This record gives sequence, structure tokens and C-alpha cells, in this order.
Amino acid sequence: MTIPVRLSNVPPGTEINAAMRVRRMPQIAQICANVAWAVLLLMMARRLELSQIGVACFALAAANLIKTTLRKALSSNASTFAIQTSPADQLAGICALATRTCQSWTQVIIALIAAVSVALYFIGGELAVLVIGVFLAAEALLIPTMLLRTALAMRAHNASQATTILRLQTALTHLVGFGLLLVWPSPLVIILPRLVIAPIALLALAKISEPLEDAQEADTTTASPRPPLEVAASITAELLIGLRLHADKFIVAAILGLEALGLYFIALNAGLAISRVVSYTVITLLGPAAGAPKTTSLLETGEPVTQAVPLGPSPLSAFSVSSVSARTQASQRALRGRISASLLINLPVTTIVAAVLHVSLPALLDARFSSIFGIAVLLSFLTVPNDIWTACDRWMRRNGQAQHALWLNLIVTFGLLLTVVFLAPFGIVALGYGYALIAAMLMIGATLSAVLGNLDTSGR
Repeated sequence: MTIPVRLSNVPPGTEINAAMRVRRMPQIAQICANVAWAVLLLMMARRLELSQIGVACFALAAANLIKTTLRKALSSNASTFAIQTSPADQLAGICALATRTCQSWTQVIIALIAAVSVALYFIGGELAVLVIGVFLAAEALLIPTMLLRTALAMRAHNASQATTILRLQTALTHLVGFGLLLVWPSPLVIILPRLVIAPIALLALAKISEPLEDAQEADTTTASPRPPLEVAASITAELLIGLRLHADKFIVAAILGLEALGLYFIALNAGLAISRVVSYTVITLLGPAAGAPKTTSLLETGEPVTQAVPLGPSPLSAFSVSSVSARTQASQRALRGRISASLLINLPVTTIVAAVLHVSLPALLDARFSSIFGIAVLLSFLTVPNDIWTACDRWMRRNGQAQHALWLNLIVTFGLLLTVVFLAPFGIVALGYGYALIAAMLMIGATLSAVLGNLDTSGR
């Protein structure tokens, strides 16, 4: 997508420079979010007890799964693409359908939050669990409106600004949590800032999105939702990605308890967070020459993106076979560039970061984490296979291979979860080393399955 920047009475070339700055804004915001997360993580390790870190980790995993489910519930119903492309007289009805879809999912999720929170309270007697449950339910109520406003901002050709706002929301949330930890060491401060910053981000999105009239009584017959089975399959595929990233925390908590979960969380994230900050910054500074991602849907994946684009096929694709071929070759070149960047740039950078972490982690973390320093350094290398596999997964889902992507995600997800189940009883050290090895093997295997036979080398 080209973002129009109209300036008058300016020297030639100024408009191009302004457009480049607009496209760089999401990348800068992502760097800020990555740095803020790394700083918050180190502060959690310094200020919280292991059991408190475990509670915070549990809450963060639940919050991310909730956001993933609601985001995919909206995008899978073809609502986001319809919002961006529909005529003005049909917009209210389509937005009403999107709102009702998300509200129905929100009600189910809030009921699940209430049931799990009450059960955990009676099991452990921790009042903080009930409070976190209330926070998560309140955040779930805001997510549908956030998603709707983001789609409307894309309709108004403000996708880059919307992406920047959401990434700055993440950065500010982490920074507020960092500040609160200085004065109040509690797991509640990890979730509380999400409720404080979300309304501010919602107001910012409203400023850049198209105005929307009251759609409560709007006609929804003009909207064209996808068949329920397709919606369920698409949501399942996205949930598998969420489970791959977060379900291991629930398993560790169930088998080893909250203190072990706190140790596992720091081991998994300390090296990985710092490695991600450095590698993403280097690739961003190098720009397109490094194969930096250019077009990934913000609502579809929720992964780091640099420019949000409409979901679904182009309305013109049905009339031009050559345009389909051109887009396929362009996407293949982009995927090859991403893989090359990970191997030629990300891997050497990650190796340097791991060497620095080997020396600096004892100073960054205290003696409680001495047993997991080596694990944290090893897990930092997962940045490379995870980056490559994520790019391949997106490429398949955008190029008519969603079923193949679903099966590969099933294999990777359940392979990792079974690894956690079998290795957790042997302790965090065995789990950490085993997880790093199996995760790398599974993601590399899935990448090879996705790439072999798919990339057309003539499309260079």
C-alpha cells in the first residue's frame, strides 16, 4: 500500500521523504516495544518473587490467547476486508455484523475467565488471581472496538498510523509496568497498565479512522460472512499459533507450580527478548536490503509488522491472471529475502548477542537464576528458526496453502507441548535444553516442508 502524503509548496523529493518517514514509523515503534519488553522483563526478575513472576506469566499468556481469539474471530468472518472495501451505504451493516461476531466470542471468553479464576482461587487461595481475572475480562471488552477502529483506519488509508499506535500502546504498557514495579512489586502491575493505556490508544485510533454512525439497528444482510466451518478452521489455525507460544506456561504451572513457572519464564524470555531487540533493530536499519517484512496484516497475525494491508484478495484479481502471477512471484521474492536475512544477518547478530549474554546475564539477573543462565543463552538462538518459520507460515496462508499451514502448525504446536509434558518432571534445566533442541528441529522441519516445491526460482 502506498500512503499518500500531500504537501504544497515544498521542494521536489520532499513528499517522497515524508512518505518514507511514515512507513518507518511502525518499525521505530516496534523497536520501542521490543526494548520496553526487555526492560520490563529484567525489572520483573529483579523485583518480583518467583511465584509472583509465575502469576504474571500465567496472566500474560491468558491475555495474549484472548486477544488472538478475538482478533481472528473478526478477521475470519471476512469483516475486516469488507470494512475496508465496502461502499459507504453498506459500511454500518458490515460493522454491526463484525461487532456482533466479536461480542459473541467475548461473552464466551469472559465466562471462561470467570470459571478459571474462581477455580484457581479456591485451589490456591490467592486473591490476586481473582483481580487479574477481572482485569482480563475488562480488557476483553475493549478488544472488539479496538479491532473495529483499526479496520476503519485502514479504510481511511491510515494503516501505517494504526500500526504505529498499536505498537506504541504495547511500548507504553510495558514502560508503565516498569514504573509501577519500582514502587509496587506485584504481578498485578503487569496487567493493570493494559487497562490504562488501551482507552488512550482507542481514542488515537478514533482520530485517524472514518466516522461510524450508530450501527445497532443497521441492516446486516449486505455483509457476506464466510461459512461457519471455514471460520472455525481459520480460528483454529490462529489459536494453534497462540498455543505454540503460550500453552507451555500452563503445562509447566500445572506440573511444577508457579515458582518453577517463574524460573521457566525468565529462562525462556531473558535471552530471547534481548536477542529479538538487537536482531530486529539491525534488520530494520538495513531496510529492504535485509529482506525486512513489508506487507503483513496487522489484524490477521498480530506479529510484528511494518505496514498493515487489507485482508483478502484484491477485487481486481479475478480479472487478471497475470496480476496473480506477478503477485505470487513478488511474494516468493519477499519470502526468499526474509529467509536470506535471517540466515545471513540475523544468525550472526544472534551469535554475537549470545556471546555477550553469556558474560552479562549474571550481572543483569540475580543469583536466584544462576541455574538457567546457560538455558537463556541457548534459547536466544530460537530467534532465527522462529523468524523463518513465521515468515513461511504467513506466506502459505496468503498463497492458497492454508490447509498445509494448518497441518504444519499442528505438528509444531503439539510437538512442543508434548516436549514440555515429558520433560517438565525432570526439572527446568532439562526442560530448557530439551525445548530449545526440539523447537529448533520442529520449526526447521516445518520450514523445509513449506519451502521445498513452493518457491519458484524463476521468479527472481
